[in-house]
Amino acid sequence: MIRRPPRSTPLYSSAASDVYKRQGFYSDHAKTFKVGDCAQKEIDLLSDTLESLNLAINMCVNGNFVGDIGSSVEKFIVPKGYGLVRNYTGHGIGRSLHEPPQVPNFGVPGTGAKLVPGMTLAIEPMVNIGKDETKLCDDGWTVVTSDGAKSAHFENTVLITDSKPEVLTS
Repeated sequence: MIRRPPRSTPLYSSAASDVYKRQGFYSDHAKTFKVGDCAQKEIDLLSDTLESLNLAINMCVNGNFVGDIGSSVEKFIVPKGYGLVRNYTGHGIGRSLHEPPQVPNFGVPGTGAKLVPGMTLAIEPMVNIGKDETKLCDDGWTVVTSDGAKSAHFENTVLITDSKPEVLTS
């Protein structure tokens, strides 16, 4: 279900309609869309967050570690001055929507769970123009930045294979 954003909101993210279950397996996917006129810093936020997702996906190879994925996002995003959401993470995904391991968008290379063929991960950078803190709204689902700044979120489900990562969502 995609809810229409308020007209004063130039960026809008929806993940709720992108959770899919087929033959007992889940996939998870999110995109942030430009709505109306956006300032250049908001357009940059979208492209930088998407690029951080692509960098993270490139780290999803047999023999790497969860820390390699998060480190790739952190090393790209933080020097640009963005807030990198730390209290929500990517995750394993399969017969349940959220499975181990957690896949944070920060980390130390060579640490965390080792990636092996057959693993499926939901990789999902969440990046803010302002600080990294977020708050949960009264509806128990909507998350906003604590400082009211704009945020972007992109996510794909990725299969670890013997060779290159296979993106299962688009």
